Amino acid sequence: MKQTLFLIVAAAFAAVGDVAIARAAEPPTVAVYGFGASASGGGGGSGFDPGEALSDLLTDRLVDLGTLSVVDRQHLQQVLAEQRISQEGDVTPATEAQIGQMLGVRYLIIGEITQFGKVGGSTMGGGGLMPHIPFIGGGSLGTSKTELSVSVRIVEANSGRIVQSIEDDRSATVASVNLTGAGDYGSGTYSSQQFESSDLGKLFSAVADDVAKKVAIPAAPSEPAISGHVVGIDGDAIVLNIGSSKGVSVGMMFTAADVKEFPDPDNPGKMISSEIPKGTLQITSISDGSSIAQKISGTVKAGQIVHLEQ
Repeated sequence: MKQTLFLIVAAAFAAVGDVAIARAAEPPTVAVYGFGASASGGGGGSGFDPGEALSDLLTDRLVDLGTLSVVDRQHLQQVLAEQRISQEGDVTPATEAQIGQMLGVRYLIIGEITQFGKVGGSTMGGGGLMPHIPFIGGGSLGTSKTELSVSVRIVEANSGRIVQSIEDDRSATVASVNLTGAGDYGSGTYSSQQFESSDLGKLFSAVADDVAKKVAIPAAPSEPAISGHVVGIDGDAIVLNIGSSKGVSVGMMFTAADVKEFPDPDNPGKMISSEIPKGTLQITSISDGSSIAQKISGTVKAGQIVHLEQ
């Protein structure tokens, strides 16, 4: 009987070990937050969104790599729309942490199109030299050298720390790019075969391929475990006894937990201590030995222990 019980316990521990190994092997979770366009020559037609096109294609390329768990673009946009968060403009560390928590991701990929436009080339308008040729959407026919340059940063959502920066630029001779009907795409459709087979699509696909191959996200958590206590609450301000000297930074997310003790029925007189998660909070300001946080969800009160979310 004792031997049987031992085998059962051993099997249980082995199963737990297998689960731990499986969890450790899980790929990092990422979301392509989006690409702004600080410089654009207006290539691709009036309805063409270069940032959306590159975001769609990069998401697909990262999925194809098979080394990351990538959030679907449509799900990301749905979550942002529900929370009324705009993808336009820069994001702050606090916003990054909020988005990361909502999407359940550890890393955000944020980019900027620093150059997109034509550099030289020849063009013939529909009503100009060759009026007998029907052009799509009243656009123009010709060839031009089009340049596309991007700057990408990969941000750790919980801490706001930039773990990698990527620069990439490409140019290509693109035919018949300036078609006003060429931009009739929506979210997710830039990764369609129709767009990718076009000259413009090939240019954007090449940049997406390059960036995806350069992505090197660490699989393990990069920051050390940080723990402290809630020492007081003043209105909406939650005061913690940990600050920058412990590695705390603005935007970090912490879990607040109650510490409870329970009698061990198998060992009379012995108590078992357990932490029960109660709430989530986010750091808004810091000093050397303390920090101020705001409650994001649940219940937070003085005396609770807090742990940095991993």
